[in-house]
Amino acid sequence: MIQGEAMKRIYESEFEKEVLKDAGKVLVNFHADWSWCPESSSQMTLLETLAHKLEGVEGLKFVQVDVDENINLATLYRIDTLPTFVLFKNGEPIHRAVGLQSESSIRRILGVMPLETSGDKKGEEITAVFKRPEMVQTIQKELGGSQTSNPLS
Repeated sequence: MIQGEAMKRIYESEFEKEVLKDAGKVLVNFHADWSWCPESSSQMTLLETLAHKLEGVEGLKFVQVDVDENINLATLYRIDTLPTFVLFKNGEPIHRAVGLQSESSIRRILGVMPLETSGDKKGEEITAVFKRPEMVQTIQKELGGSQTSNPLS
């Protein structure tokens, strides 16, 4: 991905390199031209904002695929409702979400949730990649937060 580009627009010719051969998580936003699909437009704004917030998270990237320009990919991944999000991990599709999604829904899909902090860091967003419930508890203890359950479990 180009430095500073939080969400890259890709085409069929790049899909294998950018998604299938990526060793991390790749969230693919299958969307359409904003002039005829207003849902894609409103979702794109949210996704671009979230992609910028999460730019520093290693092993995670966002890409977008216009279904009108990439018919074969849309057919291959059975995209019939827009927007549709497919999360790939190590080149394999592992999750699909159809329709408009909130930021918290997308974060849950990605396994990246904000943690509230206390003390002089109050109001800052600290982002952690949740892999195990015990990891969440460790982070919360270090930050002096409450012991809540992993929202991904």
